[in-house]
Amino acid sequence: MKFTYYVAICFFLVCLGGIVVKMTFWPVCIGSTGCDGWTVAGLAATILGIAAAFLSILGAMLLASWWTQLDKRVERQVATLFHTRLQPLQARMDQVSIQATLLQSRIDTLELRLPEQEEKARQITNKLAGLASRVAQAQSTAESAALEVELAHKNGSRPFSTAPVTAS
Repeated sequence: MKFTYYVAICFFLVCLGGIVVKMTFWPVCIGSTGCDGWTVAGLAATILGIAAAFLSILGAMLLASWWTQLDKRVERQVATLFHTRLQPLQARMDQVSIQATLLQSRIDTLELRLPEQEEKARQITNKLAGLASRVAQAQSTAESAALEVELAHKNGSRPFSTAPVTAS
């Protein structure tokens, strides 16, 4: 598009140069008719009108060129901004992925240890049940011993013996 614009400007300059050369070296009015002021004014207005039209066509071409380039510039800026914003997000996603991998390895380790820990928990539960039964047995023994001591004290005999207590 720039090439076309430059060609149009060159064409305009060549035409302008041709008009200037013609006006300089060839007379405007040829023949028996005389040149009055209105004829020269009309010729100047025509030349200025043609130049204005040509410049407006060049301006329209420049505007069209700018609009076509604008789309590419906007796409380039959006892509640059997108990549700029995407890089921190990608880095954060990588960190999260690493943390997820570490967490998964820890979960796998725990899953491997879980049966072993469950077995230990069962063993401890069994030991506690055994201790609870022993405590209950000891408690019943202590209660029976306390009753025997109390009865022996009421009867005047020694506790835990088969012989009667004699007074001395």
